[in-house]
Amino acid sequence: MKKTVVRVAGLTRRGFLGGSAAAAVGLACPAHATGAEESVSRPAMIIDLNKCIGCQSCTIACRAVHSRQSNFLGRVDVAEDAREVRSVFTPKNCNQCKDPACLHACRHKAIAKGIDGVVRIDRARCKGCGECVKACPFGEIFLEKTEGKAVKCEFCRGDRGVPACVEACASHARLFGDTLHPEGAFAEALKNARLKALDADFKDKLSGTCYIELARS
Repeated sequence: MKKTVVRVAGLTRRGFLGGSAAAAVGLACPAHATGAEESVSRPAMIIDLNKCIGCQSCTIACRAVHSRQSNFLGRVDVAEDAREVRSVFTPKNCNQCKDPACLHACRHKAIAKGIDGVVRIDRARCKGCGECVKACPFGEIFLEKTEGKAVKCEFCRGDRGVPACVEACASHARLFGDTLHPEGAFAEALKNARLKALDADFKDKLSGTCYIELARS
C-alpha cells in the first residue's frame, strides 16, 4: 500500500477524536527497539521552525483529542529575539528519546519503547509516583490531576493517519512520515542540513521529533 504524508490546515474535532485507539497500540512491545529491521515503520515528526507562526492551532488540536488531560501534551512556547527584534516560536512535545530516562525511572514498568520507536505509557501499570516526570530532561511528561496517571505525546493518529497537531498546522510547519519509507515533502525534509534531533532516534532511522532550525543570515 502506498504511504502518503498528509499536511492539512483544516481542523475538525471528529478527525482528532478518531485517533485515540491507535495511540494505545504497541504497549506489549519490548522496552527497547534493537534494530530498524524489527519494525515495518518508524513514525517521526519534523517541525520547521522557520514556518511556525505561533498560531497555536496544534495546541488546540491536541487539546481536542486529549480533552480530559489537565496538561497540554503539545504546545508552542513563545520567546523574543532581541537582536533580530522578532518573536521566536518553539513547538514542544515528546521527543521519543533513543534511551528514555522516563522508562528507566519507572519502577512499575509502565513505560515501554515499542519496536516502532514510540515511547508509550501503560495506564493499567502506572501508579502515578511521578518518578518519570522528574526524570524527563525535556519536561514533556506529566501527571494528570484527575487520576494521577502519567501522560505524554504518543503520536496520536486521526482519520488521515497523522497526529492531530500535524493535521491542524495552518502554516504546514509540521510533517509526519515513516523514516524507513520516506516520501514526498517528508523525504525532502530529511535531507535538510539544518535538521536537528534532540534526544530522539531520528538520525538512526527510528522514531522521534526533530526540528529544522531557524535559518541565520
